[in-house]
Order: sequence, then C-alpha cells, then structure tokens
Amino acid sequence: MRYLFKCSILVIFLLLLSSCSFDISPKATKEQQEQVKNQVMQLLEKEYNQPLKLLDFKYEYEFHNTYSFLYIIFRKYGNYHFRIQAVDNPVIIMDFDFNDGLATKESIKPLIDSFKKNQLNDLYCTGLSSIYFKQKEKTVDQILLKKAEKYCDRRNQTWYQKWKRLNKK
Repeated sequence: MRYLFKCSILVIFLLLLSSCSFDISPKATKEQQEQVKNQVMQLLEKEYNQPLKLLDFKYEYEFHNTYSFLYIIFRKYGNYHFRIQAVDNPVIIMDFDFNDGLATKESIKPLIDSFKKNQLNDLYCTGLSSIYFKQKEKTVDQILLKKAEKYCDRRNQTWYQKWKRLNKK
C-alpha cells in the first residue's frame, strides 16, 4: 500500500513538472516588426480604399499561460498591437491585436496570410461597432458617424446595428 502511494505521488509530481514546459516562437527582429507594420497598413488602405493614420504600434514578446486542472502551459510569443484611424472619417479607430505564433525566423508570410484571412475584412466596421459598444455615439460628429454606417451597410457588415439598438433602449 505504501509503495502504491509513493508511486502515485511520484507520477503526479512528474506530471506537474512536465506541464511547466513551454513553446517558444522566435522573437521578431526590428526589421520583421517594421515589415509587419508596413504590410498591415498597406493591406488596410487597399481593403478600405482610403488613407489611414497609424496612432500606435507596439510589439511585445512575453510569456502567456493557459491553466488547466493539473497543469499550466507556458508559451512565449510576440503580440502586435495596432491603433489606426481612418483619415477620411476620424471617428473610426481600429484597435486590434494579433500574435506572431505563425511567423518564423525566415518569413512573416504565414502571419500576414492569417491576418488577411481572419481580421482584415472586419476591422473598419468593428471600429464603428466599438463607438456604439462604448456608448460614445453622442460625442462624435454625427455626419461622419452616418457616413461610416453607410459604408458598413454597403459592405454588408451591419453588426454595429445591434449595439445601436441596445443603446436606444
């Protein structure tokens, strides 16, 4: 009985130790960070057919952890943060992040491809939704707000209307 108890304690201990392992994606070089920033800006300007102004850009390389019942998984990867304003319609601010888990030392192409597939199409109208979500619709220029609504309606991205209706109640 004592032997079984010691073995089970040892197994649990080894499981807990093995859970401390982590995957490391390589830290992006300054050159890669600049490439990502430039390509994202170009893609956004092309997608939305208007000039955009970069308000903030950050790259942070740090540990991120996932908790489970018996273990914690630590991963280290970089996170890009962008805050971009539409020049033609300054009420629209696109505030978004994505991580560099798909990038390699050799290429940022998988990272950019993932951005194009998962985020590019929705960012402008998400910026409009955030105005209603944060209940700032009365503090912004109403003409520009209507212009943004028409633009999103033409793109068939009307989820901002949900927040607009909720705020009217």
